[in-house]
Amino acid sequence: MAPMKLEIPKSLSDTKELLEEKLKEKGFGVLSTINFSDILENKLGVQIEKTVILGVCNPTIAYEAFKIYPDVGLILPCNITLKDCGKTTLITIANPFDLLTKDSLKDIASQAFELLSQVLDNIKSVLSL
Repeated sequence: MAPMKLEIPKSLSDTKELLEEKLKEKGFGVLSTINFSDILENKLGVQIEKTVILGVCNPTIAYEAFKIYPDVGLILPCNITLKDCGKTTLITIANPFDLLTKDSLKDIASQAFELLSQVLDNIKSVLSL
């Protein structure tokens, strides 16, 4: 399955703020923020579009997955990227079905997918997209 994507007419910093608000409404928190484009520039001297990776987690979903599969921590937290596209920002969310591939985790993946889809729908609604 493909990742979930939404391009919105906001700056990266404004998008990050709105996304964090909408994630919180669905029980997700941001555990880490990685400035990916700065790392590549500093370590390799290459320049790409401003890109930030957010490591997000919904503790309830994570705990339910852990009870089924204790090694689930190897694929947590869920990653969301924000890419500056000039006048817009592209939000890309990893599809939980791609990450939680064990049959016993399909219900958990479905729950995570539904909540993350609602986050993007809520952003669309706020921006009247």
